[in-house]
Amino acid sequence: MKDTTNIDWELVRSGVRKYLARLRIEKDDKDDIEQEAMLRAWKHRGGYRGDSKQDVWGFSIARNAHMTELTKEARIPPTGCLDECCLVSTENTPPEQEALDTYDLEAEALVAFVRGAMLPERIGLVVDREYHGREYSSIAVARGIPIGTVRSNLARARKVLHKKIAAIGLELGVDEAKKIFHRTLEILNERVPTKEV
Repeated sequence: MKDTTNIDWELVRSGVRKYLARLRIEKDDKDDIEQEAMLRAWKHRGGYRGDSKQDVWGFSIARNAHMTELTKEARIPPTGCLDECCLVSTENTPPEQEALDTYDLEAEALVAFVRGAMLPERIGLVVDREYHGREYSSIAVARGIPIGTVRSNLARARKVLHKKIAAIGLELGVDEAKKIFHRTLEILNERVPTKEV
């Protein structure tokens, strides 16, 4: 098992609480999700690679624990369930700051997931195609690989991304998921080298 002495558990908890602050649910439910998220973090502490901030890691774990709880409660949520329990709270934070925090935290969580689930070459292909809007043929020429390889790798990358983005869309709405995905692409564009066309 990896050395976990450098995990700052209060930083992880702050990420969990940032996620929970956005939800309009009962305090007891928030406490349950926080406890579940911290338990998951502790159980999987050996899997923390350090490639994302610890508060972002906690935020991701809390979101996943919440989504698991929602799907456990009912395979088909009752009408209005998502409207009532997944809306962003605006009680103590200015709306523009909350939106920025939400997008950045969600995007950082998605970046961490992508970097852990995909090869760097596939991430570069996603950025080339989805962020820069480059044609398959241009990407193939720039990277020196066959166009079929570009298409198949992009298809695999999209399959990996689909479930995560769908969960964000279910939780926050399709428009918000698109904004978060675009912010994720911006971050990946800054951090992952692409080939100039």
